Amino acid sequence: MTKKVLVWLDGPYGYLHYGISRYLSNLDDFEYYGMVSYQRDMKFYEQQNKLQFKELHYYPKYYLENSSKPDLEYLSKIEKELGLNFWLIASAERTFLQERNFFHSFTSDEILSIMESLTKFFHDFLTRIKPDFILMQKTGENLANFLLYNIAKSMNIKTLMMVETRLSNSFVISDNLLVSVLKNDFNKIKNDSLHNVKEYGPEFIQKRTLYKDLKSYLEIEFGKASLLQKLNRYSKRFNTNPEPIFYNRGKTKLKMLSWRWNQLFQLRKRQNFLEKYALKNIPEKKFIYFPLPVQPESQSYAWDPFHVNTISIIENIAKSIPSNYLLFVKEHPGQKAKNWRSIEIYEKIIALPNVRLLHHNVNNYEMISKSNLVILINNSSGLEALFYKKPVIVFGDVFYDITSMVKKVDKIEDLPSVIYDSLFSFKFSNDELSFLMESIERNHILVHYWDIMKQFIQLDSTLIHLGTEKAIIQFEKVFEQHDEDFSKIASAYQKIL
Repeated sequence: MTKKVLVWLDGPYGYLHYGISRYLSNLDDFEYYGMVSYQRDMKFYEQQNKLQFKELHYYPKYYLENSSKPDLEYLSKIEKELGLNFWLIASAERTFLQERNFFHSFTSDEILSIMESLTKFFHDFLTRIKPDFILMQKTGENLANFLLYNIAKSMNIKTLMMVETRLSNSFVISDNLLVSVLKNDFNKIKNDSLHNVKEYGPEFIQKRTLYKDLKSYLEIEFGKASLLQKLNRYSKRFNTNPEPIFYNRGKTKLKMLSWRWNQLFQLRKRQNFLEKYALKNIPEKKFIYFPLPVQPESQSYAWDPFHVNTISIIENIAKSIPSNYLLFVKEHPGQKAKNWRSIEIYEKIIALPNVRLLHHNVNNYEMISKSNLVILINNSSGLEALFYKKPVIVFGDVFYDITSMVKKVDKIEDLPSVIYDSLFSFKFSNDELSFLMESIERNHILVHYWDIMKQFIQLDSTLIHLGTEKAIIQFEKVFEQHDEDFSKIASAYQKIL
């Protein structure tokens, strides 16, 4: 029986899904529908001749065609019908954030009008087509895919995505970012008396760290280039009229030029502040380690929307720790891609008497190794800390909180007691770490994901500046080069289906 697949085709992620779909076609009978984010990509998918789409939709047109005020009665009705919260979903969109509205400050009517148009289209489409599953990148990457995910979930339509396990090039195909399959397998392995326990230590995580992959990827996406190269690249964008999608609302050439110069100025100013005030060596003190996350970060805003105020979290930790401990807060090296944080935020951290701000170049593993406790929102340092036999406290949801070594803060008033228990009653369990690693090994695939995505970012640039024909040729080269990876990913999807 033919299975209907909705393929999310959003920039570089779209090329990945297009390649996966082509391999899926070799494994079973599928009928493909495409949801496209950019006009340039519409040309790409219309002109390629390797995969037939039953329908291709440029979904932004549905809110671009709507200039009326939002129908609040409809929104209220569909919220109840589908169990949605539109403001919670909208809060995940970085473009709507106050610190990101240099070009345009969105009103509540504008936001709700966009939500209404997309909801009507997605809901009608899913009702009409009834896809067997949706092939998508990690949900929460933007407003539209997070909205589609939530609507599909309420309609019991499966959304499958590649979710990293926090280890290098290791992914699980899952219908949620919490990869619940790992927790389920952990419990099965734990109850298996015949399970062989393996020893894990710092050397393992240092070899399998995700950070090296991300660092290399970010250098391509955000550019490890000279000022002249950056200005040359930006001048090309400057001379290209942006699509009229809401991300580009309010953008004029003068505003874009002003914004870019302001960004370069702020970057240098904030960098100088960090060089002057952030500690570059780890003091010989008892300390609790809080690694800052990269912000704004789409998945965090989507999946942990109530834990995005890092200053509030730091203040709460600082007032909850024992008097003979300090709280060390380290900036994330990846924050540079977001122009660092405002100096006001750094000043608030430094002003706390029992808190120290550490430089982004301080070694993360050395911080973990010398710390007495690691506290974080939901990033990779928590998993890494387990290999150093350190207790971990998380505010957000992570798959590795299934172990007894990780405590989750459900109520902020419980934080002092959770910290106390983690410091003075912690027991490391190599068995549980072994169970956790085996659950990953049973379910993951190892593919050169970040290498593929780096090439697809470059392909996106080719599409913008050199045209569709050359982009299609470039895609085929990447597809052939990573033939084994695409085959492996498609087989993992097919196994779930």
